[in-house]
Amino acid sequence: RVSFEGWGPLPELPGRLASADAILGIFGTSDKALRVIPNKVYQGLAIGRAVVTAATPAFLPALRADEEQGLVWATPGEPESICAAVARLHRRREQLPVLGQAARASYETHYSNRAIATVLRDLLDH
Repeated sequence: RVSFEGWGPLPELPGRLASADAILGIFGTSDKALRVIPNKVYQGLAIGRAVVTAATPAFLPALRADEEQGLVWATPGEPESICAAVARLHRRREQLPVLGQAARASYETHYSNRAIATVLRDLLDH
């Protein structure tokens, strides 16, 4: 079952995300959608939830290589692909705790403050 939550107060967001089995990311085809990773994706990974989202150039190729890192991929702008991605995750629902751990590890490796600081330090050193 998929439920879409409406807008809510920002302080409630962590609890609402934590109550979800998985998080839906971004699926659009606009220039912006293809070049950004929205906050809800970072937040979903950070709290250890699998994230279903579009495989866009904004994501590192290493993350797009498979679906074992807490991200389940869909083709941008293709509703059938989004449905198929949700169905794939549903078939693996017993593995949600493992996928959640992988999601958290992906966040720590690629998107945490520590990971971003390392990238920025490397850029400034060169």
